[in-house]
Amino acid sequence: MHQLSEHDKAVLNSIFNPLTPLGEGVFSEETNTDDETENSKEDVLIPEIAEIHKRAIRETETGNHDEALRLFAEALKKSANSATLLNDRAQCLRLAGLDEDAMKDLNLAVELSNGQGRAGIRALCQRGILLRKNNKLDEARRDFSEAAKSGSKFAKSQLVELNPYAAMCNQMLREITTKLSNP
Repeated sequence: MHQLSEHDKAVLNSIFNPLTPLGEGVFSEETNTDDETENSKEDVLIPEIAEIHKRAIRETETGNHDEALRLFAEALKKSANSATLLNDRAQCLRLAGLDEDAMKDLNLAVELSNGQGRAGIRALCQRGILLRKNNKLDEARRDFSEAAKSGSKFAKSQLVELNPYAAMCNQMLREITTKLSNP
């Protein structure tokens, strides 16, 4: 990407991020990484719990939610205050269609982490998604805003999508561009 001009980067950004206002968040190698992983305070899992956690994630990925939830429960018995475990179990619960239980885990994960560190930021984003799904847009914006302040690019993109003016401007721009390219 070193040979691309700033204009080329802006064009690529508008293609890959159509909901972002023009000129914002221009793609570059410097901005292509999530800042959320820097300076994060992670809860470190002891090897035994980390292994159970990995198995639970594998079971979640294969769609075996019952076994995954059993494994998450086993890990949480040994590390009840782990925002990481709670956030990941919430993901499994969401995939299993248990949004209310997922929200409880996410609330606790955010509380335990103070919305900081990788697990806290991801819990804020995941909770924001659930809130958005339930049409609680002000609460979703608040969670995405907190996560965005900590460097989450996903949260920033969600804030743009929740901004009706940015979405309207981008829609108009796409229509104009389409009309100009197809006279």
